[in-house]
Amino acid sequence: MKNDCVILAAGLSSRMGFWKPALEIDGMPMVLRSVLNAKVHSKQIIVVGGHRFGDLRDILAGIPDILLVENPHFEKGMLTSMKASLEHISSESFFLTLADMPFIQPDTFAILAEKPFRNALFPLYKGRRGHPVLVNLRLKDTILSAPDNHMMKDVLNRLPVSEVEVHDPGILKDIDRPLDIERNLNKS
Repeated sequence: MKNDCVILAAGLSSRMGFWKPALEIDGMPMVLRSVLNAKVHSKQIIVVGGHRFGDLRDILAGIPDILLVENPHFEKGMLTSMKASLEHISSESFFLTLADMPFIQPDTFAILAEKPFRNALFPLYKGRRGHPVLVNLRLKDTILSAPDNHMMKDVLNRLPVSEVEVHDPGILKDIDRPLDIERNLNKS
């Protein structure tokens, strides 16, 4: 059975200086590329937006099996976007990734889905943790009870989790600053 995938795309993009989801990568907006990479091996894609929600809706219009969720509290932190997605997840576990990680190979989702895990499963590339993270929905109450100013990694780091090495440098490549564009765009 395929897993749902939550893609967080609600932030202000303050480190970038412009709204990241619309950044063109290989002729398409970055958020769309992230969605399409995840969609290959996911049942439903839940994209959580906040800042410029209408623009995000326009970019993703017409893509099947996409549920767009608005987080009115996105300025309180990324965990509020994760919390906003939880009621929409229909699978026993779900992938969690970020809209600014468009270089994750679709097969990485399939590799993670095949592995047994406890609480959460992190992919590793050369020993470093990346995205997507496969999370057991049984953690829903734990996530909901965490303070909004925490990060999801704060929640997961308190629990026994699993890891699997993958051959995908894209799990570590996010686009946060203008320098990241130059460093990663030509090496996808």
